[in-house]
Amino acid sequence: VSLVDEWCRPLYNAYIQQDKPVVSYLTELTGITQEILESRGRPHAEVMAGLRDFLSPQAVLVGQSIHKDVQWLQLAEGIDYHSMINLSDLFRVWNAPRKAYTNFSQDHCAKVWLGMQERPHHDALTDATVSMSLFNMYRQLQIYPQQMLDMRQRTLDAPRIPGFSKKFPSIDGCCMGHHKTCICGASFD
Repeated sequence: VSLVDEWCRPLYNAYIQQDKPVVSYLTELTGITQEILESRGRPHAEVMAGLRDFLSPQAVLVGQSIHKDVQWLQLAEGIDYHSMINLSDLFRVWNAPRKAYTNFSQDHCAKVWLGMQERPHHDALTDATVSMSLFNMYRQLQIYPQQMLDMRQRTLDAPRIPGFSKKFPSIDGCCMGHHKTCICGASFD
């Protein structure tokens, strides 16, 4: 569980101890290993209390598909935060030939908008930092409509970096929930 401020400074970074056997640490996605959890993991209630020390009813949460994190963390709108900004929505681009929006992975947006190379592994703190960096770049370009249009076109035209669940449909038998490669039969409504 990680949180950065609007200047990308880390405010909070903690690991939750698991009280049930771990089927997979999903290391490729989370950066977490058994050793990390054993040495740095803390009880769920303690981690959540620590996170809530940095949140407020005025907080705006920013992230790639941030609603999933909010749901998983069981944060309450109006108590833990004021609103959310979903980067998936901000960075999607209308694709005229397909007559639909095209959504992009965080890594793809970071490559096009920030010049970052694709990361071989992810972790919550780096993901939070990249999310805030992308949001800041988006805010800077909002006042320059032509540059914003150019960046959107570059995002659409650049060779795609697929999202994590597309690259890794399952890890250690755990479905990553990509609608085209799902192995668990989950509903995507």
